[in-house]
Amino acid sequence: MSAMKTPLSRTRPLGDTYGNPRVRLARHKLMTAGDIQSFLREPNFDAFCKKLSESSVYGEAMKAAQQEETGIKAVNKALMTELHKAYSWIYTLSGGSNRKRLTALVAKWDIDDIKTILRAKAAGEPMTDDQMMFKGLGAQITQDSMFALSQEDSLKDALKHLISWRLPYGKPFIKAIDGRIDTSKGLADLELALDRAYYKWARRQIGCFGSAAKFTKKMFKQGIDTLNINTLIRLVGTSDEIDKPLSYMLPGGAYVAKSMFERLSKIGDVTNLLDDLHKQIPQYRAALQQGYDDFVATGRLSEIQHALDTRLTRQTIEEGNKDLTGFGLMLAYLTSKENAASNLGIIARGIFRGVARDSIEKDLILV
Repeated sequence: MSAMKTPLSRTRPLGDTYGNPRVRLARHKLMTAGDIQSFLREPNFDAFCKKLSESSVYGEAMKAAQQEETGIKAVNKALMTELHKAYSWIYTLSGGSNRKRLTALVAKWDIDDIKTILRAKAAGEPMTDDQMMFKGLGAQITQDSMFALSQEDSLKDALKHLISWRLPYGKPFIKAIDGRIDTSKGLADLELALDRAYYKWARRQIGCFGSAAKFTKKMFKQGIDTLNINTLIRLVGTSDEIDKPLSYMLPGGAYVAKSMFERLSKIGDVTNLLDDLHKQIPQYRAALQQGYDDFVATGRLSEIQHALDTRLTRQTIEEGNKDLTGFGLMLAYLTSKENAASNLGIIARGIFRGVARDSIEKDLILV
């Protein structure tokens, strides 16, 4: 049975003429960086939950979630409920082509959830509470369907389940079942194939014509660049181990071309790699410098990824907010909601585990 669905498929689009003024008004209710940081100052997890239940944005969702769940599960349910509400609202305001774009863009959450489930099945380990906190918005795969997938006994069973959904980016699951993608030594090849299939499908949904397609494609392409740069960083020092580093590149980026990726993949030092990227892609220079400075201070390569992710989030919101009569404004609003939910989730999990507040704050993307 397919898990695919089109949310609010019978709702009539209001269009940009009526929808964008509503989004402009709603922006004033978005949580600011200061609002999010205030949750970091709560002394313990119970205090965090109390503050969330009293929030004008998440209060209603949190109180409802606490009727069904407790602890971190309740927080996650509240955050995802509010995010799905925002997505459904923007979907209702959008016209037909923009609805396709929205569905394609938020499918990235489903991809993350699917990868999490498949990794657990491949490891033969039960899923933890954190892993069971599915982020999908139900744009294509319902929460109940995702939970059912997580209950499969093995990787093979999970793959068969995924095939039954007939996802538009689902061919890699078929290839994994029939042996064309080897999963016996890990899921790297399957995950790469899944990413390729998703981005290829999503590009088609974005389209080629009109201001909405132009803005969305610009952000989408830079998102692919971000992934490719992060891949290059992970490939540092592995040129002798990997026969075809170009196979790890996702096509369709804005600035990272095949020839550049292939050349940079042979660099064996992070500093030299970033120096080259500085020269080749000035658009990412500031983020790369910030990421490198943080890497030197902490020794964590993930700092570079965080800086690049922060840049993309900020650019999507800032440039989208300038597009007051187009799709950019709607995408900026939804990106802001996604970012707030992600930040609050990071804070909640950190406080719940007793992580130092300074360490939690470093993982936030504050815009």
